[in-house]
Amino acid sequence: MAAQDLAELPFSDLDRTQVLHELGSRWAYYLGNEGIACIGKSNYIANYFQTKLRVHTKEVERSHAKLYNPAAILNLPVELVCEIFGHLHPLDLYNLIRTSKAIRGLLLNRGSEPVWKSSYNRSHDKSGQANPLNLSCPPCPQDVSYPKWTSLLFGPATCDLCPCYPAMVDFTYRLRLCKNCTETYTLPEVEASIAYDVTLRHPWESQRFWKMVRYTYRTNHVMYPSVYDNERSPRYARADVQARTAEMNRYHEAIDEGQPDARERYEEFVSYTTHMTREYVKLAKACHSWCLTIWNIEKVHFDHVFESQVVQTCVMHLVNDLGHHVLDVPVVIPYLRSYFTEKLHPRFSKKEIEHLAPVLVEKFVLEAKKKRLAEERQALLKLREATVGAFYRDVVRPLLPPLLWDLPQPPAILELPTILEYVNSEGMSVDAIPKDRVLPEIMECISGSVHLQKQQLVDLMLTALPELEEQLKGLGLGVLDLAMALFKPDGDSMRGKQLLFGWDEAKFEVYGGGGKLVFDTKAFENLRAMLRSVGLDPISTTAKTISEMNKRFVCIHCWEAAMRATPRGDVVALEWRDCAGHHYLENGKRRCGNAHGPTEPSSFFLLGEDIVASVVCHESTYPSPFIGRWSCMLCAEHAKNPVRRKLAVAHVKQKHSISEPVEGRDLFYRMQYREIWYEVGRKRQLIKLDEENSNLACLLCRGPSALHLWERAGLWTHLASRHSVQEPEENVHFRRRLLRHFIAPTPGQPAGIIFTDQNTDAV
Repeated sequence: MAAQDLAELPFSDLDRTQVLHELGSRWAYYLGNEGIACIGKSNYIANYFQTKLRVHTKEVERSHAKLYNPAAILNLPVELVCEIFGHLHPLDLYNLIRTSKAIRGLLLNRGSEPVWKSSYNRSHDKSGQANPLNLSCPPCPQDVSYPKWTSLLFGPATCDLCPCYPAMVDFTYRLRLCKNCTETYTLPEVEASIAYDVTLRHPWESQRFWKMVRYTYRTNHVMYPSVYDNERSPRYARADVQARTAEMNRYHEAIDEGQPDARERYEEFVSYTTHMTREYVKLAKACHSWCLTIWNIEKVHFDHVFESQVVQTCVMHLVNDLGHHVLDVPVVIPYLRSYFTEKLHPRFSKKEIEHLAPVLVEKFVLEAKKKRLAEERQALLKLREATVGAFYRDVVRPLLPPLLWDLPQPPAILELPTILEYVNSEGMSVDAIPKDRVLPEIMECISGSVHLQKQQLVDLMLTALPELEEQLKGLGLGVLDLAMALFKPDGDSMRGKQLLFGWDEAKFEVYGGGGKLVFDTKAFENLRAMLRSVGLDPISTTAKTISEMNKRFVCIHCWEAAMRATPRGDVVALEWRDCAGHHYLENGKRRCGNAHGPTEPSSFFLLGEDIVASVVCHESTYPSPFIGRWSCMLCAEHAKNPVRRKLAVAHVKQKHSISEPVEGRDLFYRMQYREIWYEVGRKRQLIKLDEENSNLACLLCRGPSALHLWERAGLWTHLASRHSVQEPEENVHFRRRLLRHFIAPTPGQPAGIIFTDQNTDAV
């Protein structure tokens, strides 16, 4: 095209910089009070349609003859020019208005309304609805001219009340409002009611009043409300609230003065205004939905550009050409994306990326490389620490005493000089651990750490029991073998309600990162009351001694509470560990009710040997011989993989030639981390209080069956089916056990009494 022909075309005197400043860029990132949101710096609605129309024009040019002199259209008759303009898109008409005074006067003339109407009708699809995919626009309202409506849709994104930008049009008020002007022009219902005294002056008209005021759900001056935003409280136009308040006051004053037809005119006003407001808001919601659809389309397109294989491949080749690692490509892509959005580039073509990417990649790839090397270094350090952990499990643990096999790796091991030198050594490879240097240090560290932790636990006991300090000091670390070595995690959390017995359980809390331990004085009081009932001294009784006695006890408070509740109740038979932690047990709390609290002294009764045999028969075995947690104590055969008790016993017999292995000397149960006895231990037996119908024993059975406790109905069925006894006789076919050996104490009797059917003996 000749230069003189180009001079006659619109925008021929504008350079690219001015056009970009007018139209703005496509996308930018905006950081506001709502957080980071991807928004358009300019009118992204106009940009979207402009791009689509440009693509459509190129497609038309490929299939039709090219117009070499478009300026010749201006020489045609006006009627023919208007007919041609009627086939254009409304955005094209809007652009033509700003080309020359002649075209502006032609399209803004009142007689050009058919041109605009034809343009809008052609932009709609068959359903008559606005669809951005078909380049259709929302229909023009009757109270707005076509040029004004087109300007609202495609005009610059500049606030109508101030020169700030960006500001997209709010179709509720048909204004472009920036963030500050939005907060000034609109206000919530509560603030509007207070500011204009709406509800106070006319409380009975409040509901009708708000239906006559235009409202919007927009909270962002660029984005449009989604379906979820429409569930929030709306904002009302300050001018509308003020105008409606004044109008309603005038109508009410006329009604109060008794003017003729005042009430009828007021009702007509309310009905008409409500209807118009409803239609106004309905159209605004439809337009907002249309804009939101375009927003989502553009956002998906923007994300797709940097996620496309073309861009990924382009950047990968550039990174390789610059001599960098291909692993830096995924990190460079976000840097490039941030650069393009912050620098307000309007296009994201492959050519543009190839033009700008060498400089950008060279800049960003250094940061990506630095980040990648730091992450690789951290991964290497964790891998070396894992190697130290594997060395501890495979090499160090079998060399430890058997009772320390399940000890978690002490954190102090990673702070040893040789370990620190190995973990933090230069290079990116995992070398072998220097075993000759590391092993002696680790063994010495564990020995010192265990001794230190044990001494700290002993100090806790000495501090909590100053009256027993002289007696306990003479035992040294042997204090932890006593039954009175009772600890609990410090604090009021649920973990603080777990009772730990001796070093065997406390070590898991100490080395497992559980936190600080304290001596449990309440559990010690319970234990002292229990030991007093069997004539043992808590200062000298070890946990092993009381466990081998295999005694069972009953809480006096639980017994009395159960007797008061119902004669057919029951109480729990307690093992010595249950007695110490009785105030922690959920069952103990529930059964005792308000009988005694955590601060009230505990009292226990000892059950007779005959009763204990029946109770033990009904309890489940703990620790279970069927769980694979048993190990030999005479060798490291099971240091890594413990087995079931049967296999451990067979191993001791065969390899160590011990005919009768003893638990605790030849084999032992390896308690798991945080395994508390009374949480995962035996099933406690309930002792029935109904003397007539419960706690009966069959005298005709032999072996373990003779220890079974029956209720009357079950025993009668057992005797009839197993022994063919139809009329059982007491002391011939059955006898009563529990209540003949254990009788509830009378008021004034001291704790620690064994009651039998023959006599009572004070212990």
